[in-house]
Amino acid sequence: MIRRGLRRVLIWLGVGAPALALLYACYAELGGAPAERVGRVRGCLLCHDWGGGAELPPYVQRLKPGEPLRPLLRARVEQAHPLLSRGVEDEAAALMAARLLPDIAEARAGSPGQALYAAKCAACHGRDGAGLPGEYPPLRGSEWISAEPSRLPEIMAQGLKGEITVRGERWNKVMLSPGIQDAAQVQQLVDFLRRAFAP
Repeated sequence: MIRRGLRRVLIWLGVGAPALALLYACYAELGGAPAERVGRVRGCLLCHDWGGGAELPPYVQRLKPGEPLRPLLRARVEQAHPLLSRGVEDEAAALMAARLLPDIAEARAGSPGQALYAAKCAACHGRDGAGLPGEYPPLRGSEWISAEPSRLPEIMAQGLKGEITVRGERWNKVMLSPGIQDAAQVQQLVDFLRRAFAP
């Protein structure tokens, strides 16, 4: 039984996944208008979530100030998806650049909110906001990050206890206040959390 399931997974990885990627590459090529193709390239985000995160990809982290980003990204797209045409590769690189540039600027500027997150939150919730299963709930994609009116300042001031639901999963843990009392710092952290982890 286990062998049969494993064989099906291997067949899918060997045949199904590449076939799906090939079909999507063909779909991305359809239509002559650039706007249509850009709309299809956005489908890449189903598998590739560029930007909007706490940590940049290593190849972007190695980018030197002043070095152009789009040629690097285009080369990555060409390497990963050799069947795409040059036009679609360029559009994918442009989309990646648009999503990554704010994160690059923030990382280079060393934003106060990011520094506060690293100092006060990352030990439990992780640098990438993924949390720790069974111990600390994820922040990435959490409805608590994007909810209005925001309860984040209150949680930072008082902590949180009792049962909550995060992304459909129940948690009943105690979160101590991270000890940020300054209103400006609280806002900096809230802004960073929303930019980095909001669904």
